[in-house]
Amino acid sequence: MESSSISKIDLHEFLESLIKGLESKDLYTSGHSERVAHLAEKIACKMELNPEEIFKIHIAGHLHDIGKKGIKGSVLNKKEN
Repeated sequence: MESSSISKIDLHEFLESLIKGLESKDLYTSGHSERVAHLAEKIACKMELNPEEIFKIHIAGHLHDIGKKGIKGSVLNKKEN
């Protein structure tokens, strides 16, 4: 029987692609989600969390700005008055 669940590697690659697409709308924060995910993972490791929790925290780091998906690039990159 074939499993219908997605592997952690596939999930991670999908999310990285999604976030890179989002960050392409906001050049100022390019790479930000990857840095947040990496830092969050390092903190989780220092806290000696189990590997499953560390993975979830890493994924959360990638997704923390997902709300930008619904915002126009012109708004995200608006210059201050």
